[in-house]
Amino acid sequence: MDFGHSKDKRNDKKQIKYGVGCAEGIVVDAEVLSGNKDDKTYNLDTLKKLDKTLDNLNVSKENFYYIADSALFTKDNLTAASEKKIKLITRMPDNILEAKAAIKQAADQLSDLKVTTIQNAREQTLTYRLMEKTCEYQGHPLELAVCYSESLIGTKERTVTKAVGKEAEVIAKLAKTFAKREFACEEDALNEIDKIKLKDLKKVKYHDITFEVTSQERRRRGRPSQKADAKNIQGYRYYLEIEQSMILSTQFAFV
Repeated sequence: MDFGHSKDKRNDKKQIKYGVGCAEGIVVDAEVLSGNKDDKTYNLDTLKKLDKTLDNLNVSKENFYYIADSALFTKDNLTAASEKKIKLITRMPDNILEAKAAIKQAADQLSDLKVTTIQNAREQTLTYRLMEKTCEYQGHPLELAVCYSESLIGTKERTVTKAVGKEAEVIAKLAKTFAKREFACEEDALNEIDKIKLKDLKKVKYHDITFEVTSQERRRRGRPSQKADAKNIQGYRYYLEIEQSMILSTQFAFV
């Protein structure tokens, strides 16, 4: 037992994890794990010892696929699977450049994608559009399938709309704070803008932000000078211009 990331928000309690392997709905492998064992490491350890498990179960690698969630998709796991000649099925995380490119390509060609229908456990008929392509990631050739679900459009729209609203609130609050700051020269203001882009606005997804630097003169603090040639202070401020990016509903429902 060890401390780990508790989904119940009980970080004061030690916990354990279970690693479970299933085949056709039947549990074929299980082990107790440390409470701070992460999924990526668990998948790597499992891949390294999978040879023995397959031998014990009399399973040929020719017809075997190791299936797991996106935690399986790492360079180390792909390398281990390649060395063991084990085929993987997983979900590529959305922040991978190859995944972003594939989704964009599918969105641009949505009307031309292959249409397929399935019936779920509730006997509802669901429609999907599929695109297949190949790519390379960290030296490993991959076969990708991009899946667009028409039934998820409404749900995804509500999720993204909520995220857009929250992001707008955060940016507006930052803009209000930044507008109060004054700099002695334009260069200092521009340097501060670069820092903000790298830190506070690094994860902005749904808005386009431009900066405008303005200068204005103001009287020095304190009692007015009696000197005729007394000069005012030149101050520089920057302002954020915020515009919501165009969000296409066709990009919501990729799974």
